[in-house]
Amino acid sequence: MNFRNLNLRLGNTPLAIGLIFGIILTLVSILFSFIAPILGQLGSFVGLAIVILFGLFAGRRASSFTGKLGSGMLAGLLTGLVSSLFSGVLSFVLTLINVDYYRQQALLNAKQTHSTVTITNAVILLSELELLVISLIFYSVIALAGGAVGGFIGRRRAQLAPPEEYEEVMFVPPPSSNNDNLPSPSQVVDQQPYSPDDESQSLSQESDGPRSTNSLRRSIASRRSHNSRRNSISRRSRSDEN
Repeated sequence: MNFRNLNLRLGNTPLAIGLIFGIILTLVSILFSFIAPILGQLGSFVGLAIVILFGLFAGRRASSFTGKLGSGMLAGLLTGLVSSLFSGVLSFVLTLINVDYYRQQALLNAKQTHSTVTITNAVILLSELELLVISLIFYSVIALAGGAVGGFIGRRRAQLAPPEEYEEVMFVPPPSSNNDNLPSPSQVVDQQPYSPDDESQSLSQESDGPRSTNSLRRSIASRRSHNSRRNSISRRSRSDEN
């Protein structure tokens, strides 16, 4: 089993891309929370822009692999969902640990506004859960919008990518020497020379068939020519040996 190819395939799915970008967005959001109070009202708009950009990047990457707009939207939705879920759970845990402090702060604010609302720890935790659900829906929709834009861009890039051409490799046999099929001088010498008996035997065998006289003559002439060439080769090889 090739784990490298498996990891590559899993890393190119909208689910994996949304999870990775969601975790990165969570870390960026935590770091940005320390800067947001300095920016004031502008910090809220910058935070929304960061979520949209991460959704756009995730959607573009997912659609560039599949060529589908839905893959980019799904990756953007998962980016916002994962980021808001991690951030909301972390905020809820911190609130649960310091619930008494938040309850006291809420009581002080209620006295300053002359409010008669009863504030308990359960009310604080319930408010935090409601904020978590609202954040999940809101940031998921924002990241979904960014994923739709990124999916449209990534789909166009995937269509422009040329398909890989398959090149068939033809088998070329190695060159062979023409001299391999030629008989050696010793083989030519070993052959029997031409004799008139061969011609008479050939005439008697071919006259038994239904061939005409012209075909018999052509056959005899062909045999004579072949035998004369064979005899000349035999004489030449003998002279070379001498």
